[in-house]
Amino acid sequence: MKNIRESLYLACFTISGLFFIGCSTPAPEPVPFPVHEAELLEATAINVMEAGNWKASEETWGEVARKYALLGRRDRQAIALHNQSYSAYRNGNYQSARALASEAASINLQGSEWWKNQILLLQIEQKTSQESRQKRMEELLSLAETSNLEEKETALWVLLQNEYGSGLLREGVADKANGVIHRALEKVNAVDRSTAWALNSNLAETEEALGRYDAALTSWNKLLEEAKELADRELIATALAGQGRSLWGSGRDYEAIMILQRAAKNFQWLGMEKESSELLELIEQYMIKSAVPRESYFMPIDTKTEYSEESQ
Repeated sequence: MKNIRESLYLACFTISGLFFIGCSTPAPEPVPFPVHEAELLEATAINVMEAGNWKASEETWGEVARKYALLGRRDRQAIALHNQSYSAYRNGNYQSARALASEAASINLQGSEWWKNQILLLQIEQKTSQESRQKRMEELLSLAETSNLEEKETALWVLLQNEYGSGLLREGVADKANGVIHRALEKVNAVDRSTAWALNSNLAETEEALGRYDAALTSWNKLLEEAKELADRELIATALAGQGRSLWGSGRDYEAIMILQRAAKNFQWLGMEKESSELLELIEQYMIKSAVPRESYFMPIDTKTEYSEESQ
């Protein structure tokens, strides 16, 4: 958002008399009201998005995109569409998210913002179309190679590699995924802490998939501490879930199920019902397999009470 600078006023005096010279720089042109209105709404959208209110975020960014489109500010419109797409993705509105990200990409055409659109589309297509995702990934990896993305836009290259590794993991090619993520982690200094966390969490998942449960547990323990430092409850819940799965793989049934229940409760408190339900189903499977009496695992889940690992 533009910062309106106050005009500077310079006064010069002569000691010998009352002669006064006033000189000032011209005031900047006033910002037209429609532009000012769009910028104020954009600031609101940013605050709503940072608060994690994805429904309101999706609606507000949509209005921001509309206002910038009317103003002919295509660059700002594309950013708004991208953020609206991500908000729709977080709301589970995957088809809408895909259309919005595609529209943003069609405006940007190239450059770093276009790459961000493409990486978001990979995330969305992970939920909607593996065939489309695989085709897009092949095209982007080829383009990244020919355009030397690794050197020119290292942070974006790391994000692309993270998506590539994540996709390989979902396809069951854990060993290859492990190698891809390890290589991306060599450039981890180019990205922010949240992206580094995502990379390391994918690496921990590959260790689980390869049956290296002790290594995975060590990684998840570290990731949990980092999630607490970031004060991110979703990451805390994700790390707890990873801990639980790794403990189960190590044969520590009781600890595994108790921690998975805590993870499910965190997800439920966050309103992430899908993630909570998936963990509860996993817990049920583990209980059936476990020799420990079912009543030993009982932990009531109450969404009316705040619960997070931060308060433990």
